[in-house]
Amino acid sequence: MKLHSFFIETAIFSVVLIFFVLPPLFFTGAHDFSWRFPYTQMLYAFFAAGLLHHKGKLLVRFYTKMQFVRDSAAMWTAFGALCVTSALMQLIVFFAGDRPVRPQIFPETPTAFVFCLIGFACSAFFEEAIFRVFLPDGAKNIAARARSFTKGGTALPVPAPLSAAIEIVVALCFALSHRYLGIPGALNALAAHFFLRRCYVKTSALWTNTTAHFLYNVLQLVLLR
Repeated sequence: MKLHSFFIETAIFSVVLIFFVLPPLFFTGAHDFSWRFPYTQMLYAFFAAGLLHHKGKLLVRFYTKMQFVRDSAAMWTAFGALCVTSALMQLIVFFAGDRPVRPQIFPETPTAFVFCLIGFACSAFFEEAIFRVFLPDGAKNIAARARSFTKGGTALPVPAPLSAAIEIVVALCFALSHRYLGIPGALNALAAHFFLRRCYVKTSALWTNTTAHFLYNVLQLVLLR
């Protein structure tokens, strides 16, 4: 039974990897900023929610006041780190004499702005669910279970070097999926991944890193108008 569940878990992980993680790495076209109704982003968000529900990671939490303050502080810290990193990257690009990181295209109508916000929210949730939760935790869980099978079923933790390697590979996948923003944008995404992943690990609450991600995207949209 354990072997059967291991194969199912590995199969689900492989499907997500093949259909949702790898394709953006080979996409070389320009990003679409037309801000139509975000059907695709909503479907991706629903898929990510179903995936986390299946893994038991989409749970309703009941907060005490101090727990909420603590997690909110982690969220705002991550948001601040994203803003500072982005500003530093813009300065480096500016003083290097290169063109700035490609800005978002501000929606031209109120309807387009609402669609833009919905798209940002769905995209932020999808990326946080997949890159900050499912991929690193799923890969580590598969590695740990694979090790246990080789040791006669004894539960073993993932070695620290392997755990670090998994974190780095996931971060690189996230960064490379933002190549349409150019090299500075990809480097900024790389740094953002570590800040947002740290936020999730610290709080175990997906809303914290998702909110930080969403607010950062909205701020970038407004500031780079």
